[in-house]
Amino acid sequence: MRLREDYWLTCAEVSDMLQAARLGGTVKTVRRWLREGRLRGVRLPSTKLGWRVLEAEVDRFIRDAYHG
Repeated sequence: MRLREDYWLTCAEVSDMLQAARLGGTVKTVRRWLREGRLRGVRLPSTKLGWRVLEAEVDRFIRDAYHG
């Protein structure tokens, strides 16, 4: 699958990708990793909108988890 560098994902979508990669990661865990800086993303102005993470960043996170 080819990644689009400019495709933004919600925390739920990130969680789904991490679970598909067998890394676990609930939505709550994804939010914590974003707050801690382990995963990079942007916090949207409204609290109801939450965070967005670039698909390429999730791919980097998965690669790093497998390849250290």
